[in-house]
Amino acid sequence: MDIHPAAEIEPGVVIDHGIGVVIGATASVKSGTVIYHGVTLGAKRICSGKRHPDIGRNVLIGAGAKILGPIKIGDNAVIGANAVVLRDVPENSLAVGIPARILRRDNSVEPGRQYTDGEIDHRTEGVREDREEQPVGQRER
Repeated sequence: MDIHPAAEIEPGVVIDHGIGVVIGATASVKSGTVIYHGVTLGAKRICSGKRHPDIGRNVLIGAGAKILGPIKIGDNAVIGANAVVLRDVPENSLAVGIPARILRRDNSVEPGRQYTDGEIDHRTEGVREDREEQPVGQRER
């Protein structure tokens, strides 16, 4: 695990199996967020000033996800495993893919509430089916 000492991480953040996690100097992570192994909160390029992402409250960041640049991830967002996020993600949204795109916005989320695995599965139901309907090579960008 490589967390820069200047990164702002609130109490209540869970780094589950921290192998390969990298959090850059100007990154911030709010409480209730879960970060799985292999996640990078990094910069897109070498520069001075703000260059790492700001992660909201109660965000779930899947294994291997890369969130790059001075972007904002909204509260209660879900970032899929191995996603490469280069743009802001609104609150209560699901972002997946390379580069990541927003597949779903869920406005029924209760701020601050912790969800069970079953509830998360229910909230993301249909995502696989949406992707399978689009032939490989013809997916939206």
